[in-house]
Amino acid sequence: MLNHVQEGKRLAIYNASPTATLLAGVPVVVSGHIRIPIANISPLSWGEASAEEVFNLPAKNADTWVDGATLYWDSQNGYLTVTPGGSGVALAGSSVPQESSSAGAQTNTAGKAVGVTTANVKLIDHDEGTPVVPQPTVAAVAAQTQDALTTTGMTGVANTAPAAETNLDTLTDSTEGEAGTEIVALQAGGTGAAAGAFDTAQHRDDFIGQVADNFASLAAQLAKQKALNTVLLNDCKSFAVELNKAKADMAACMATIAALRTALINGGVIAGA
Repeated sequence: MLNHVQEGKRLAIYNASPTATLLAGVPVVVSGHIRIPIANISPLSWGEASAEEVFNLPAKNADTWVDGATLYWDSQNGYLTVTPGGSGVALAGSSVPQESSSAGAQTNTAGKAVGVTTANVKLIDHDEGTPVVPQPTVAAVAAQTQDALTTTGMTGVANTAPAAETNLDTLTDSTEGEAGTEIVALQAGGTGAAAGAFDTAQHRDDFIGQVADNFASLAAQLAKQKALNTVLLNDCKSFAVELNKAKADMAACMATIAALRTALINGGVIAGA
């Protein structure tokens, strides 16, 4: 073909640095992929770099991988790795078996083991496309159960929101007579003006009046407690209603998550459990 330029296994590469030399055999990141200079490329000069061939490069000591695994070049640390992403990490290519008895290299074709410091990689250039990185298996969502929540023995209209309550510092009489603000301690017996004395009609009436005031105060306090209990019951009923709504929402959420997982499996996005 008249418009054919070259095979594309080796491409021209420009060293834009005014001071640093691109060294032969050391990967250079180009738009998320790597190319490897065939010879040193001087600053501000063009040179030839491989884009598709097989090279033996430093490999991360702790990493392991199988034959054909997708490999990445970590330019900051200067080694191959199976971990994508991160600053300075670019797609390198596919793992290729190597057979060697030299120090730091493995002697089998099953991939790379821990402790191996070099590995063979077939470069993958742009036109071959970026391989799909396998996604981890999503575990099945276990069936969820909720405790039944019911309200019984509650009367009145529930509040739309729990009402804020305040402590009562004083008592107000809701019965007949004027109640005291506290229950007065009564003494038994005595003579003259002593509390509880019955030697005169006046003393008797004073004692009976104190008892009546105490009962009135107690009645007023009980009336307040009854009112507060009514509010508390209504607030509890409102809370129970909202809690039941939350329970229903959670059940619907779990159903949606399960349906989403099924859709992802059916679409081939993730592997089934």
